Amino acid sequence: MTHRPSLYALLLLALTLPWAGPTLATASLFDNLGQDGDNATGITNDQWAAQGFTTTADAVMVTEVAAALFSEAPTSGTFAMEIWNMASGAPGTKVADVFSGDASLLVSSTFAKTGLSLTLSPLTDYFLVVKGISLDASSNVQWRYAEAAGGTGLPSPFVQTTNAGVNWSTPSQETPQKMRIAAATDVPVPPVPALLAIGLAGLRLTRRRSRSPAGAASL
Repeated sequence: MTHRPSLYALLLLALTLPWAGPTLATASLFDNLGQDGDNATGITNDQWAAQGFTTTADAVMVTEVAAALFSEAPTSGTFAMEIWNMASGAPGTKVADVFSGDASLLVSSTFAKTGLSLTLSPLTDYFLVVKGISLDASSNVQWRYAEAAGGTGLPSPFVQTTNAGVNWSTPSQETPQKMRIAAATDVPVPPVPALLAIGLAGLRLTRRRSRSPAGAASL
């Protein structure tokens, strides 16, 4: 008794898929790193900057955060990148740590943290806050901003503080800070029960055909 290879392949696929979970794709929540703009906002222990972004219905686990951070001179001390919730158009409270460490790492025009697993709420406004923690007075940490509100996830508010988050400036959308926020989103797997049913039905049909007479009996 022989069976069609295509039906066997379908059955094998149907039997193996239940063991595979949903695959992950990456969605860009905010990205204006490619926009024009070389001017920058200074970051100190008291002067912080924050750029807003919004999650989508299915992209809520942040996997990458990149910001156009750099230092024009030798920099010592520590700085931090954090995600804060939004309250009345300004950063409210911290909800996730992205990075905290040595400012001497800022040796290129973009500082990125990948491999993150920061779960946020869907369809919610947040801020990426960049702040100094123990920067020396001579340190020169800068965050470039774009000349216009172009890119993915814009317009979105930008604010800053000069007293370590006690008060924040009036939100502005004209010259957003340059950054990229990427998040993972589930990609549904094929309907396994339907594939299994098709495979079993195909095998049953082939068995019936193989048991039928090759032709009608001769008189």
